[in-house]
Amino acid sequence: MSTVDKAMPATQAGGESTTPVGRRGLTRLERGERRFALLMALPTIIAVLAVMGYPWLYSIWLSLHNMNLLTRRWTWVGLENYTKVIQGQSFQDSMVRTLWFSFMVVAGGTILGLLMALVLNETFRGRGVMRSVMLLPWAIAPVVVGKVFALIYSGQYGTLNGILYQLGLIDSYVPWMTQAGRALILLAIASIWQSAPLSGLLLLGAMQSLPSNLFNAAKIDGASAFQRFRKITLPWIRPTLLFVIILNTINALMTFDLIYVLTQGGPGESTTVISWLGYITFFNFSRYGEGAAILYILSLISLLLAAVYFGIMTWNRSKSQVDVSEDDAPIGANRARLAEITGSQRFETKEPLIPPHWAKKLRRVLIYGSVVVIAIWTLFPFYVMINASLSTTEGILGQPPDWIPNPLTWENYDAAIFGEQVENSSGPSVQAKAIILSTKNSMIVALGVTLICLLIGAPAGYVYARYRNFRLLTVSLWVLMMTRMIPPLTLAVPFFMLFRRAGLIDTKVGLIIALTSVILPLIVWILRAYFESLPPNLERAALVDGCSRLQAFRRILLPIAVPGLVAAGIFAFLVAWNEFVYAILLTSTLNSQTLPTRVAQFVSDQRIYNPGLLFAAGVMAVIPPILITLALQRFLLRGMLSGAIKG
Repeated sequence: MSTVDKAMPATQAGGESTTPVGRRGLTRLERGERRFALLMALPTIIAVLAVMGYPWLYSIWLSLHNMNLLTRRWTWVGLENYTKVIQGQSFQDSMVRTLWFSFMVVAGGTILGLLMALVLNETFRGRGVMRSVMLLPWAIAPVVVGKVFALIYSGQYGTLNGILYQLGLIDSYVPWMTQAGRALILLAIASIWQSAPLSGLLLLGAMQSLPSNLFNAAKIDGASAFQRFRKITLPWIRPTLLFVIILNTINALMTFDLIYVLTQGGPGESTTVISWLGYITFFNFSRYGEGAAILYILSLISLLLAAVYFGIMTWNRSKSQVDVSEDDAPIGANRARLAEITGSQRFETKEPLIPPHWAKKLRRVLIYGSVVVIAIWTLFPFYVMINASLSTTEGILGQPPDWIPNPLTWENYDAAIFGEQVENSSGPSVQAKAIILSTKNSMIVALGVTLICLLIGAPAGYVYARYRNFRLLTVSLWVLMMTRMIPPLTLAVPFFMLFRRAGLIDTKVGLIIALTSVILPLIVWILRAYFESLPPNLERAALVDGCSRLQAFRRILLPIAVPGLVAAGIFAFLVAWNEFVYAILLTSTLNSQTLPTRVAQFVSDQRIYNPGLLFAAGVMAVIPPILITLALQRFLLRGMLSGAIKG
């Protein structure tokens, strides 16, 4: 049977096609199948490579040249920029900081996400609400996270100082962000707070796909809760755990938004990681070749990690292919499968230290106690932001701050919407007038990107799932995914030059095009994995009934794939809504600037400093993504559970 037949069921009831074989050993039907697959994937390939191809190649060209700032002439230097950068003390120091920061974020985000998933995988009252609560930090922009944690960490009026001072743990306010080593750790904590929920969601999806019959067989054999976790749950979720680790690693390596808002690489150079060093080298010092080289070194590190991950994944799958028994299978069959997974026939049992009755009560106490801790950890920064948005400037800057707005004021929201309440001798705040306009821009851009990504990403995801043995498609998929490993800063200037020539700079259309090309590969990857989870027999039945491939996809597969489409749509919307790097570099006026850029530039744009207005803008920035996440949380979880994490 041909490779296409292996990837896709026969299109005729009688089995393999008897169409005459043409050149290269392919039948006419197989050639038609490949043409169909290419046409379905072609819009995605064009949308990504046609837009990103020039910036990608141009940024490589930049890294191999130097520009004389006086004559504005470029000189070929080959790999000299890379050599100079690697040998520089600033790069070596930033590499050490990057590795330390990444280790903290990956370890903290993965472990915390695993603990969240274990707790939320248990049955307790209010579990659905807690799953939604867990997702909230992941849904908001890193720029807003940076502003909130700047208030929490402030050495003059910070929330953290206020709590410790009132508890009697400190005698005076501590300037938390002025000590080099401590600043990097606090930056990592802010990143962990935002990254852990996605890790928890992915791991929770993997845990919920674990068949209950294995646990039942393990309980009968006397396994404790820890033994069931170590012998059953952990091996089962290992592929997802590896995926979470590499995802957290790449995100940590490319962290930029938080640093831009929270530390600006300081104090001194204590939080200057590779991404920030590349940014200031390129944009602040105008050493374009060296800056591009630094960012491409970061890309190579990300690609290397991705290659290691996929190598481990391939090895892991070949070593542990688990055939899941049905829930109603005989206990003997489940025990045999359990022995295959755990490598033993029986568990080592010990006399319980606590009577079963008390153990059950203690377990419930631990579950609800963990739920309370997760809720406080997740919601406290939101409380800080909302409290500040409803407080006066005096209440926010007090020592300690007002924990409940006194007096409660809506003037900050009035100023954010109408731009009339914050005034001084020079007139109303410029920033206040911009907030509602930038919110509208964010909505237009995010909805536009989401619609385009689903419209052309769904057909591509389908053919990438069904035609896995078509080598050309496989190569194109990996090329698409490689674009996700390039730091956005690397492509920003080439994007600017390309869009300026096309008249798209400082326009919402230009921003939609740029963000679509960046986000589309991720959407295709998610949808590919979801379509792989749907049985090919659905198309076979439709084809037997006389449908074409396109009709089978449109009439049969798309309606069934709604959970996966919604999950991919949520990802696209949130990434587009929260995007900062491209937005701040490709837009410059209120006609096109999005809300994260206005929040990030708040202090520099204001004529007076009003922190309440800043956090009112932050609340407005988080409301749409939070509402979407809460409303569609069940679709998001179903999309994950049905295969979005299996890619």
